[in-house]
Amino acid sequence: RLTFSQWYYMLLDFPEYPTKKLLPDAYKLMKGSKRRLLYINLSFLPLFALGFISFCVAFLWIIPYYQSVNANFYLDLVKKKTGKP
Repeated sequence: RLTFSQWYYMLLDFPEYPTKKLLPDAYKLMKGSKRRLLYINLSFLPLFALGFISFCVAFLWIIPYYQSVNANFYLDLVKKKTGKP
């Protein structure tokens, strides 16, 4: 799941490319960065537990924050791989 996790963002960036082309590119993009993404996902476990404890009310804040962190991870990953700011 971590290997192809950035496929969604690549699909948004390159809507003209077919899915069969983006999947290998997503694999290449995540090569060497799976551990970083795993650490990010594990750091959200306490927040998700807090969301369940609050009867899912806290998810109104946690889910957008989680999605923005993943989007920023993708942007950082693309910046490191391409070398462009």
